[in-house]
Amino acid sequence: VQVSGGAPLRGHIVSVGKALPTVLGPRFPHGVAFEKPVEPSLVRQWVSHPQRRTHPRAEVRFGVDYTHEGTTDFGMCLNLCDRGFFIATRRPLAPESVVSLRFTLPDASKPLSVRGRVAWISDDENDPAVITGMGVQLLDLDPKAAAEIGALVDRLSADAFKGNAS
Repeated sequence: VQVSGGAPLRGHIVSVGKALPTVLGPRFPHGVAFEKPVEPSLVRQWVSHPQRRTHPRAEVRFGVDYTHEGTTDFGMCLNLCDRGFFIATRRPLAPESVVSLRFTLPDASKPLSVRGRVAWISDDENDPAVITGMGVQLLDLDPKAAAEIGALVDRLSADAFKGNAS
């Protein structure tokens, strides 16, 4: 494991939890026993500052056309929150690129056209488990589009919670 650019920490998986279904396939929560003691301040940092998303995300799957500097490409939205989404694509744009997006939300009848900014990219040709794509922050959402996206995220998040509670 490598955390925050520090030296790698070697360990062994000692427990594996029940599979959690995702659109990317099953994910397994797991526990790790490290081979050497871990610096206590690093552990306190992990525990006191867990990486939590501030906005609920919903797993989805719908197509997205994105246009940048006159060139249009296509990707697949895999998760969505009221502030943005992840687009799986073979050709992610550079961070800070501003794009025009066009997509139809699941169960919607009309497509939405919005602007976005590439916040980050995921691309590792050496690791086939890494999904190539880009995280896009939605910009200047009109109230109607924001309400549609928020309602979908709320509904899908509630459905996922009900499914995990069973």
